[in-house]
Amino acid sequence: MTNSSESLISFVDNLAAADIYVEDNFPLSLRGTVNMQTPLAISFLLGSAMVGNKVVGFFHKLPPFVADKPLRAACLFFSSQLPDVVQIPLFFCKTPEQLADILPRAVKASTDSGLPVQVVLSANVLNNYVSKPISYDLQDKVLPHFSADVASWKPAQKNEKLKTTYTYTAQALPPQEAQESISFELVDAWFPEFIMPIRNSAQVDQLKNLTEVKTTERELVFVHNWINGLLGLNITVSVGLEPELALTKSELCPGCPFMAIYACKDIVAYAVFSSVCCAAVRDIYGVTPATYSEFRGIVAKKLNIQPLFVGTASDAPDAEQLANGTVLILQDTAKQLLPPIAAINKLKQIKNSSLPYSCTNIKKTSLPKLNVKKCNCISSTIKPICKDNTHCPALYEGEETIQINKLICSGCRVCASYCPTKALS
Repeated sequence: MTNSSESLISFVDNLAAADIYVEDNFPLSLRGTVNMQTPLAISFLLGSAMVGNKVVGFFHKLPPFVADKPLRAACLFFSSQLPDVVQIPLFFCKTPEQLADILPRAVKASTDSGLPVQVVLSANVLNNYVSKPISYDLQDKVLPHFSADVASWKPAQKNEKLKTTYTYTAQALPPQEAQESISFELVDAWFPEFIMPIRNSAQVDQLKNLTEVKTTERELVFVHNWINGLLGLNITVSVGLEPELALTKSELCPGCPFMAIYACKDIVAYAVFSSVCCAAVRDIYGVTPATYSEFRGIVAKKLNIQPLFVGTASDAPDAEQLANGTVLILQDTAKQLLPPIAAINKLKQIKNSSLPYSCTNIKKTSLPKLNVKKCNCISSTIKPICKDNTHCPALYEGEETIQINKLICSGCRVCASYCPTKALS
């Protein structure tokens, strides 16, 4: 039995990818070979695959892009969130056990269609263990490669190639029956394992007799766009499912600046607004999305509770426009607008200031030390406050003490501020 992250890393190693891109703070301890912003990285990976290099990219949420030229090698884009629309062939991996079946098929689907293929990984897959090794022998899984030369691929041939890819790949997947509830979360609901960016008659037939489909709030946009947009049906899609939160609990990135912000005791006096688009931050802390200009309007309303805005330096207006309200700036550029905080765990009180980094450039420092003699929460059957309050994936429960995953810990030490016995320092 191996950690699912280790299994994914092993898969990439065996694939012998020439170029690897890992978006900042993706929950996988894999070092990328491509260092650039996400849109440029996608273009670079596509260009590399066009000349025959196998490429892999890991993204939180894959942004829209155009893939209109044939690829000469496999191109896999992994993501931890569902896209808004289907733009390339999609595999959905809901449980760790599916990894061994889906990954080899995804490689073959990309090779055969000449298109990049997306593999969406649920939170359960990224934070679990797998007992089934990933096989790289594709002969017994799908039919042979296309006889047509990929080099002759043209956009006009795209749909025919996609239809053939769908037929070949779907034959190798286990049969499934559509239900009135559709969810990628770990709930008792149906979700397709494979979708193509074309109207597919088989999935239309599965769904056409339904009048309403219920899903979770996170999946609402994707399910609506897939059923009523891509498949051309007219079915009401509504929120009616609750994910099993114990199994799909949101966690922050190691070193997330919001950990330090919410470790401040006076945070309870504030209503927090932010331009940082992070589903985990919204889920855990209930942060309200807003832009800088919207926040100025909120301050003008004179609320009964103090408003606090958290934004990035790159999006911030001039310093004089930050005068109203309390503002914390996450430093993602050299532009210094507010007094800086030297280290993330030095933020003890909410006041106008700049934190030393943002969500996209978290710096790794020396790791915290754990005094096992003082760490007694678990042995006393008490919930570990450091883990529960930080929501940090670098902390996990051992048999008798809390443990630190040294591969992903950023060294922010916010966990130490919560430890009641001073076991962390």
